[in-house]
Amino acid sequence: MKNVNIRKAISYSINREEMVSAVYGRYTAAYGFVSPAITLDGTSYRKQASETMKEEYEQYAGDADKLKALFQKGLDELGITDKPEDITITLLSQGSATENQLEREYLQQSISQNLGVKVELNTVGDYQMFANERDNKNYDIFVGGWFSDYNDPLDFLNVMKTGV
Repeated sequence: MKNVNIRKAISYSINREEMVSAVYGRYTAAYGFVSPAITLDGTSYRKQASETMKEEYEQYAGDADKLKALFQKGLDELGITDKPEDITITLLSQGSATENQLEREYLQQSISQNLGVKVELNTVGDYQMFANERDNKNYDIFVGGWFSDYNDPLDFLNVMKTGV
């Protein structure tokens, strides 16, 4: 996950609108780190900052050939010669509720179908087990969430780190 094009290919392989509809039956698709409900000077932060990711996402969404090419570009930049079908991505998640299972299966199917990779699920039962797996880096990607403690975009942006 050290390459931006690999991360983008994985992210763009997920149809956000379909996922929130099919898996959750509610919510709004996310195209940025900050929730549309967060306001700045009385206006949604997303409207002020724009949906910068959405524009690029829409160039790739639903086009498996473009997504595979973006993924391959990332592999090439890293000097990885493995074929996508020989690559396994481990997805770490927690929870046994039906919604959690649907979410995992949706992500697994979307990523594998669009990129041609295998997606292995590492599912744990509770947060402590999840934290242990995460801290021991027993994953390539994981499912998580963040809820705002207060109405400020920095509550979302301050938790983002590079190089950890």
